[in-house]
Amino acid sequence: MKQLIANNKRIIFVIIFVYSLLLYFNAPIRYNYIFDVTCMFSYFVFVLFFFACKQEQNYMDFDTLFFIAYFFVMFFYPVFLYPVDPERFWIFKFKFDEDLISQATSLSLLGISSYMLGSVFYNPKKILEESVYKKINTIPLFFISIVSLFLFIALGGYQELVGMYAGEGKMQSGLYNYFFLLSYVSIFCMIIAWFYNSYGLSQDSIRWQSFPKLQVIYIILFLLLLLYSGSRGKIINIGLITLGLYSYLYKPFTLKQVILLSFIGILMMFFIVLYRSNWGENHETYADVVMDLVLNNRNLYEALEIVEREGLTYGRSMLAYILGVIPFLQGIVFSIFNIDPDTTNSAMIITKSILGTTSETGTGTTIISDIYLSFDVVGVIFFMLILGRFTCYLKMRGKLNLYTMTTYAIMMAFAVYASRAEYFFSARVMVWSLFLMYILHSVRLKIKTIS
Repeated sequence: MKQLIANNKRIIFVIIFVYSLLLYFNAPIRYNYIFDVTCMFSYFVFVLFFFACKQEQNYMDFDTLFFIAYFFVMFFYPVFLYPVDPERFWIFKFKFDEDLISQATSLSLLGISSYMLGSVFYNPKKILEESVYKKINTIPLFFISIVSLFLFIALGGYQELVGMYAGEGKMQSGLYNYFFLLSYVSIFCMIIAWFYNSYGLSQDSIRWQSFPKLQVIYIILFLLLLLYSGSRGKIINIGLITLGLYSYLYKPFTLKQVILLSFIGILMMFFIVLYRSNWGENHETYADVVMDLVLNNRNLYEALEIVEREGLTYGRSMLAYILGVIPFLQGIVFSIFNIDPDTTNSAMIITKSILGTTSETGTGTTIISDIYLSFDVVGVIFFMLILGRFTCYLKMRGKLNLYTMTTYAIMMAFAVYASRAEYFFSARVMVWSLFLMYILHSVRLKIKTIS
C-alpha cells in the first residue's frame, strides 16, 4: 500500500491540494464545528499520506516537528477549546470576529497542503556526489561566543532578558541584542561543525573526539544561564539542532520516539513557564501545557480581520525580518523612507490591532498570518509551496557539503517555531551562520595554502 501511494504521490497531492482549495472557497460564513473537525481530520489524513509518500526512515526531521506544532497552532482551538471554553487563555478575551474561525481553519489546511505539494514535487534531476570533508576548527567560534556573551551581559542585556520574563516589559532594541545573536549563532555553528567533523571521520558511528569537552561544558553553562532567566527559545533551538543532526547523520528516530520526545519537551517547557511565575499560576486543564502554541490561533483570526478592514500590505509587513539579516540596515532604511517599524512586522501589526499598543507585550503571529497579511490566499499557496520544496531540497542534499548541512540544521532548530512565527523568522540566523561557516572554511583553506 505504501509503495502504491509513493508511486502515485504527485497525483495524490494534487487531489489533496484541490480538495483543500475547494474547502477554503466553500468555508461557512459562520463558525461551524463539523466543518472545523473535517479540516482537522483531513489534516491528519494528509500527514499520513505525506509520510507514506516519503517512506520516512527518520522522523526527527523538520517535517515531523513542523506538523506537530502546526496542529496546535492552527487546529486545536477551533475544535477542542472554542466549543467548551472559548476564553480559556488571555488573548481570547479580546473581542474578535468569531465568524472567521472556520475560514481561518480551512486556510491553514490549504497552507499545509501547499507545503506538502511543494515537497513531493521536488525531484532532483541528478544526485550530486558528496564533497570532500575538511575539518572545521571550532576554537574561533568558541572565542566569539564567549566574548559576545560577556559583552551582552556587561551592556545590561541579560538583566533585561530576566526582567522581560519576570513581566517587566519587552527587551529594548540595543547593541547588546546583536552580541546575544552572535553568541548563540556561534554556538549553533559549533554544534554543526562538531557533527560535520564527526561525519567526515565516520559515516557509520559518531566520533566523540570531534566534540571538545570544554566547548560542550560552555554550552551547558550557556543553557543553564538561559534557564535561570526563564528563556526557552534558544534552549529548544540548541536541543533540536543536536537531536536533529544526530538522527539525520547517525541514528534515525521512529515516529513513536519523536512523539515521546515531543511530549517530554512540551512538559519541560511548561515547567519553565511555571518557574517564570514562581509556580504561582493556576493551571487547570490539559490545554495549558500547550498554551504557547494554542495562543497563536488567535493571531490568524486577527490577520483575516485586518485584511478585510485595511487591505493587504503587499510585503511591507515582512520587511523587518528581511532587512534584519544585515545589522543596522532596518534602522537606516526605516529612517530614510520614514517607515514606521511597527508596520514592517506582522507580529507588531497584529499586536497593535488586538491590544492597541506594542509597548508592553506582544501577541505574536503565525506563518500563515504573516503571508496572508501581505499576499492573501495566493501568497499562502505560493510561499508554503516554496517552503515545502526548499526543506525537501535541504533534506536530500544536507549531507553533501558544509553549507547545505548548516542550512538544514538551522531549519531544524526553528522547526517548532516555524508555524507560530514570521515566514522569514529564521533568515537572519541562517545567513549569519552561513557567513560564519564561510569565513571559517575559506580562511582555513587560505592559511593551509600559504603554509
